[in-house]
Amino acid sequence: MTLSLFILLFFYIFRATSSDPYKMVVVSGKPQNSPLFQPMKFNFSTCVDYCLTKDNCMAVYSENMAVENCQVYYNVQLDSIVEMDKSAGVKTAFKVGLIDKNINITSAKLTCEGFYRGKLSGLENEDEFNYVRERVSFYVGYNQQRFSQYAAVGFWVNGFRKSTCQETTYSKNNCNGTNEFDFDDPTLSENPTGYKWGIGQPSGKLAIGSDCIQYRFNMSTNVPDLDDWKCGLPVSDGGSNAFVGYVCGRFPE
Repeated sequence: MTLSLFILLFFYIFRATSSDPYKMVVVSGKPQNSPLFQPMKFNFSTCVDYCLTKDNCMAVYSENMAVENCQVYYNVQLDSIVEMDKSAGVKTAFKVGLIDKNINITSAKLTCEGFYRGKLSGLENEDEFNYVRERVSFYVGYNQQRFSQYAAVGFWVNGFRKSTCQETTYSKNNCNGTNEFDFDDPTLSENPTGYKWGIGQPSGKLAIGSDCIQYRFNMSTNVPDLDDWKCGLPVSDGGSNAFVGYVCGRFPE
């Protein structure tokens, strides 16, 4: 996924950290081609709190966090947000629904495509891999206690194993890494370099049915890598690896 869009939509990996059905995700940026909004005499923090009390409030925006002047967006989804330097003081908070359980790739795709009108994102290059690493590291650190029972947590990314690289056809079809997979992220190049595989990965030749890809974060070493895994599982067979989110992106309209 191109980095400019990927930056915004990666925040959709965030999941439940409380019993509330929603949370607000804050980014440094302003809505682009924004729909109608209602101006409110609140500072940014109060505006966020207000939005959380209204079922039909989807996002808020403020040009100055200290000034009592914000924009409230009802019953709409912001198509895109222009990222800005943090020093500009411009903030947008948008509401996302939360889940209180782990997620398999089928549910991840349905949510990304149906609710966000997007596509599971691929990793074009090392910059995108490292960007995801920064966000995942922060998120996992924030939820350290919640995830402490797992050896690793994973986030689904784009890619599905080719039929010519299944366990029975692996050796005779030049299957040696990223080329084992087909991708339907339309922004990826023919040979993306952002899939940084773990040692011995992908292991589809030996691990039957490992047809999907997770961005895996090792809880003891804090080191991420890519790993192929069974698509239908929210938690690994042995319970050591939980799939806790996904990377979703789309083009602005």
